[in-house]
Amino acid sequence: MKSKKTIGIIIVACVVVGIVYAISSMLPENQAQIVLIGVAVTILIIWMGIKIANMFRLNKIVSAPTYLLYEEKRPDLYVQEMQQIVEKMSSRQQKDLIRINIAAGYLYNGQLEKVEEQIQQIALPGQPEANQVLCYAYEAMAYFLKGEREKGLEVIESQRSLLKKYDSTASGLTNNVLVLYGFEKIAKGEYKEALETLDLLKEKKVSSILQDIVDYLYLECYRNLKMDAERHALRDMMRKASVVPVIKNKIA
Repeated sequence: MKSKKTIGIIIVACVVVGIVYAISSMLPENQAQIVLIGVAVTILIIWMGIKIANMFRLNKIVSAPTYLLYEEKRPDLYVQEMQQIVEKMSSRQQKDLIRINIAAGYLYNGQLEKVEEQIQQIALPGQPEANQVLCYAYEAMAYFLKGEREKGLEVIESQRSLLKKYDSTASGLTNNVLVLYGFEKIAKGEYKEALETLDLLKEKKVSSILQDIVDYLYLECYRNLKMDAERHALRDMMRKASVVPVIKNKIA
């Protein structure tokens, strides 16, 4: 159906161009140029309008199930919804965008092996930098949460220059980058420095699911720094609260 629709659009476009060219050939040269330029600009505006409309449509589709992740903290259901959506997408770019979200769902659900599998299906070199940052963040976090610290450190080190661009912006990407830096410092045994990095997130608006990971990193710092009172208080609070499965399993 998609290919037939595309072929139809191409045929209509060719017919329109042919008609416009035929009409312009009957006009004086100056008028013909004006007509052709006007048609070209009109086609460009229409094309851009279609692209923008498709972008908003895709964002609406992708955003619809997010309540399952951020409000209900059911990444398992979120992944199921997103997998149904990705099957309906036609372009590689659309599929890749949704796969990034599926990777996030796997991460928060504790299906850490599937995070890497999902990211491997994404054409990273062709992604906008923001999407690349998210992919590397999810990949590295999965390694750290699996206990494969060296692999996590390798991801961070290999993408150091890219992550540096987003470690002090006003966007939510900075939150993910700072969490990565927290993981990195803990992996290197720099617990006081990790606490300083995590404290930077107190000044930012952090999503509830990412905050669960931040709190877990605080627990790791408190444990290694023998800050028992702080660790017990935070752990008790987290056990009473609704946390994502990957962290719930860690503190059980």
